[in-house]
Amino acid sequence: MRVPVVDKGVIMVRQRICRVAVWLGLFAVLAGPVIAQDPGAERKLQPGLEYCGQNGLVRFSFVEGDSLVSVLQSAEPTGGVTTVDVWAWLTEVDRISRNGYALLGIGGFEITLEIVGAEAVIVGQDFPDKHLNVGRQLGECIVGLDPGYKIRKGMTQLAHWTVMFQGRPQDVAIRLAPGPTWTCGSNLGCHDHAPPAVYLGTEATNLERSLFGAGFVPAWLNPSVEPDLTPIGAGAGWRDLGLCDDP
Repeated sequence: MRVPVVDKGVIMVRQRICRVAVWLGLFAVLAGPVIAQDPGAERKLQPGLEYCGQNGLVRFSFVEGDSLVSVLQSAEPTGGVTTVDVWAWLTEVDRISRNGYALLGIGGFEITLEIVGAEAVIVGQDFPDKHLNVGRQLGECIVGLDPGYKIRKGMTQLAHWTVMFQGRPQDVAIRLAPGPTWTCGSNLGCHDHAPPAVYLGTEATNLERSLFGAGFVPAWLNPSVEPDLTPIGAGAGWRDLGLCDDP
């Protein structure tokens, strides 16, 4: 018997309903009529949602603010524990337009934090503004935004985590889990490109049904050698797919 649950891909698109769910606490209002796609089932294009290609990179920082610091040598552990704060930013977003509407902000996004090189526990997670996150655990972010995050100088903050390690770990990579994301996995237009991050435009600019991909640049905690800061791409770019234009 098929059990009705939340279709996470649709959540990011249906922002008006998300607002009701957030402010009134009526999550069932959104979940009730929606049937989730089984990850093993045949994928179907999310209704009305079109993949426009990569536009941007997710970068990590160990300091607050938009002056990003992606490599950190931490102090000696306190009480046998090292605790660090990590911020994720969407950066290098090209100023583009679609059907005459400019991409000025994001109305939802999906990323999953991955920590490689040491055992870690995420002890805190927060977002810079009003949101609805249906990720199943800390580090998994499937987020609808109200009214959205503005893109300033090609960047916007996505999320913040507090991460705890035993002792003083070395050569730890802070990165995104490989794509495709959950939303992208059920969208034929996006799945073949397998971006590790996806985001939507905003309802205010009529781009809430335009889905974009983003690559990422890893951050490093206590590297013992020169860290590899090579960007990891997200498949075809927005110019390659031809759905958007320079404004």
